[in-house]
Amino acid sequence: MFLGRFQEGKCEGFAKRRVAKKRGPWFRCASSPVLHYAVFAGSAIERSWFEGNNERDWTGEAMTGVVENPGEDVMVILRTAGWTPERDVPVEDARAALLREGVTIHPVAERVLRSLGGLTLRSKNERTLRFDAEYALDQMEVDLMPYVRRYFTETACPVALGGDMICFVSEDGRWMALHDQWTVYYLLPGLDSVLRFSLFLEHKQGQMTGIEGDMVPPGYGPLRRDE
Repeated sequence: MFLGRFQEGKCEGFAKRRVAKKRGPWFRCASSPVLHYAVFAGSAIERSWFEGNNERDWTGEAMTGVVENPGEDVMVILRTAGWTPERDVPVEDARAALLREGVTIHPVAERVLRSLGGLTLRSKNERTLRFDAEYALDQMEVDLMPYVRRYFTETACPVALGGDMICFVSEDGRWMALHDQWTVYYLLPGLDSVLRFSLFLEHKQGQMTGIEGDMVPPGYGPLRRDE
């Protein structure tokens, strides 16, 4: 459960501790400071996504600007994985595969995949973030996409998997990280925050929501988690 409020453009709040038992080990969502939805103090690319200034970002051919300022520790991981600002890989196969499942790779998702698709990022503590739209979609039943859209947005597109979190990006540049056992999801303001969340478990720029009641898909209710 999220408790928070807006004050002069900021949001202050906290997430109550919630413990949910998944299939097997316990999954714990620790209480922590969180921000609510949009955090406009992020990078330039995140601000432009929220403000709707997409034309400048998506019309150029260069891949610069996809990753803005996630921190030097993340940049080291990116460079080690083979990423450069100019990296540009084709996405046609992924686009066709997702379309067959009724999921569209919109321009924001395309830009992310052209820059990062095929890379697996790995932190020193062995946390990984794999940018692969087909693989991310394979981690869930495709017929549960309506639940994803209900939590997030109609334009949700899977682009990566970080540990046990499936990462979706929206047409306006917001992100959602969904636990693969459907116990919790985080809303994150942009790619830089997703990188830090996935590689270092830093979620101070995210809003955590526990999935309960009629928000839980069939087969993922409390009884199933306790089995």
